[in-house]
Amino acid sequence: MARAAKYRVPEAGLPELEAKLQQFEAMYRFAPVGLCLIDAELRFVHLNERMAAINGSTVAKHIGRRVEQVIPAIADQVLPVYRRVLETGEPVCDLEVHGTLPSDPRRAHVWLVNSHPVRADDGQVSGIVTVVLDITERRRAEEELAAVKERLAEAQRVAGIGSWEWDILEDQVWWSDELYKLMRKEKSRFVPSFDAVFEAVHPDDRPDFRRQLDATLQQDLPYVLEFRVVLDDGDVRTFHTSAALVRNADGLPARLIGTARDITEERRLEAQR
Repeated sequence: MARAAKYRVPEAGLPELEAKLQQFEAMYRFAPVGLCLIDAELRFVHLNERMAAINGSTVAKHIGRRVEQVIPAIADQVLPVYRRVLETGEPVCDLEVHGTLPSDPRRAHVWLVNSHPVRADDGQVSGIVTVVLDITERRRAEEELAAVKERLAEAQRVAGIGSWEWDILEDQVWWSDELYKLMRKEKSRFVPSFDAVFEAVHPDDRPDFRRQLDATLQQDLPYVLEFRVVLDDGDVRTFHTSAALVRNADGLPARLIGTARDITEERRLEAQR
């Protein structure tokens, strides 16, 4: 990676920043994130190639120029933050900045920006070190995942199917929103667990429940079971559940991932017929 272009701070400016340039040189050169040093007049003093690329320009076109001259499209988002750091001497972390690059104006980007004060020997804030990470792809992946989860939740609601997962090693249980509804539990008040599920199983069905579970964990037999559940209001419902066992690298049962469906009405209709 080429060395960043140098900017000689005027004597009337902040010559103490020159010492900082050597301190950050190695980090600037090899860091996978954008890094820059800005003086109190909000001019670029030093930066790495990654930072220049994020801003859609070259290192040389940054040095000595003010922030609003280099990145006018997002200046309104970062300038208030830089001024706050200079005035308070406190860092501003995890700021999300949204905008486009001059080289790619049609594509929206999201950057995570962390700005820290640089102090002179007398303790006064003389500049700002900014670290920038492009999180565009991460945000896009998170949005896509959220959309998939939303579609899955809607599909479960329509089909009346809940999903669940039991982390066997940590003994932690997760339920989907639809399963909370099927079990008539409030998500904000109830924490699912194996013991709570077993307690809800009808006493007459507990032996089969335990026998099927042991067969799956010990012999890898398919986990498919029909059992009755006694809800908190005393209503008895019949559930059908099936699950797949996941073992860890040591071959130990690690997770049981499955679905559950209330088949009470189906069984009543069959009995009537």
